[in-house]
Amino acid sequence: MRPMELEIGKNGVAVLRIETLDGRNCLGQADTARIIELVDRVAGNDSVRALILAGGENFSAGLDYVELIRNRLDPSAGQLAYRLLADQKTLCVKIRDLSIPTVSVVRGLCAGFGLGIAAAADLMITDATTRIQVPEVKVGLVPGNGATWFLPRRMGLAAAKYYGLTASPMDGGQAVGLGLAQGYAEGGVGGFVDDLRQEKVVSDLRRISSLLEKRGGARGPCGISSPAWSRPPRRETPSRGNPWPRCDRPRPRRCG
Repeated sequence: MRPMELEIGKNGVAVLRIETLDGRNCLGQADTARIIELVDRVAGNDSVRALILAGGENFSAGLDYVELIRNRLDPSAGQLAYRLLADQKTLCVKIRDLSIPTVSVVRGLCAGFGLGIAAAADLMITDATTRIQVPEVKVGLVPGNGATWFLPRRMGLAAAKYYGLTASPMDGGQAVGLGLAQGYAEGGVGGFVDDLRQEKVVSDLRRISSLLEKRGGARGPCGISSPAWSRPPRRETPSRGNPWPRCDRPRPRRCG
């Protein structure tokens, strides 16, 4: 098992690999802090032109609840539990605020906190192994890490309620069809990542679409090959919010 690492290619494509010893990539305090550190490294490196978020056999099974409850019950470590919950939000905000294209490639299990990380990227790519789930309701918790915010905007309210309230699993094809994911790599996301890392022009998302089609994949309903996805100039002064347009469905207008 490789440690959690950041690989930056010669063409400026960075790959952040989320891997922990359990193989399911359950993320605790140290793991989350490490990912935040790597995302900050990307934000401070002007040579990085795109970021790919990837896992191993699984993208991430979500939060390490064993560690969370242990810290919550330990009087001397109670604040660590709250810090971990706060760091979840911090991580996803930092990913959304990056001024470069971000792509999450979701292989295997992607649940809870892991789904929040994947959905924080501009594009989510799935394959035949993908298993997405919002499992918090099974233990009486409200879906966390922004799920109640991003699921309705990507999938529509009815589908978001169904998956958020029933914890029903979703495969890669369903995620694309519902709008949660924007592409399906039929040959597997591993080969797609290799193709993307070899590209000279990675800031053109139409090229990403063509790579998916090359592998027999389908594009999501948001149409990632839209000409509107052109890279904005890098801003000299920091600004709040991600300048990349989100692939969200428009909210209905109120009458009257």
